[in-house]
Amino acid sequence: MGPLMPVQSPPPIWVVSNPRLTVGTKQEDKTERVVSKAARRIATYGDGWMTCCRARHPDEFRAQLEQVEQAGRGPRNVNLRILVVTRVKTTRAFKDEALTARTFPPISFGTWLLSSATCVVGTVGVAALWSGLQWRFGGNYSWMLPVVVLDAALLLRLSQFPARPSRVVFILVVTAVTVLLTAALSFAMVLLGALGIAPIRGLQQMSLGMIWLHWWPRLGIVDAGYALLALLALLWTERAALSRS
Repeated sequence: MGPLMPVQSPPPIWVVSNPRLTVGTKQEDKTERVVSKAARRIATYGDGWMTCCRARHPDEFRAQLEQVEQAGRGPRNVNLRILVVTRVKTTRAFKDEALTARTFPPISFGTWLLSSATCVVGTVGVAALWSGLQWRFGGNYSWMLPVVVLDAALLLRLSQFPARPSRVVFILVVTAVTVLLTAALSFAMVLLGALGIAPIRGLQQMSLGMIWLHWWPRLGIVDAGYALLALLALLWTERAALSRS
């Protein structure tokens, strides 16, 4: 299956020539020489001449057309086309009104379901890894916090969740749930395990106050630094979603 060939043989050659736009009008002698050369090219090689932006300068169009005629081609045997560019200028008030009235299309139930299921699996997996590191090696391992944010952002992108402010809220919720689940698992494995209480049974009996009393003395400036890094990672990865707010 070969390529489509032009109906005309040989195909017509159109010369795009706007010398005054390129050279300007300050050096008239140089401009006239460039216009003359362009006119000769149109007359020698072109089947048509396309120009633009001459609506406010019809005298320039007539002057170059005269030179094309002097070079041996007239308007009867040279196709003429003028490219017209229209720019619609709006006021700031109109733009503000349009931005205010802008609405996002609704997110489908399937997207919500897939995103939620993906984030649940990711939250459980990351929380298990984070709490396991704390139980095995000790320490807070707060560097996992930026990892949680980036993981949630990646999962939502893979789930085709559209870029909008609700995606940022979704990431914040996933991050908060992951941190809370990690704190609960770590408390159950470290403290309750030392008391001989099974982690699963300990999770059923603990409260947010117990988790807070366990974690608050362990937080420091390094943890605050990683929290700031996680916030910066969220702002950077979701800048497109935040810009649509």
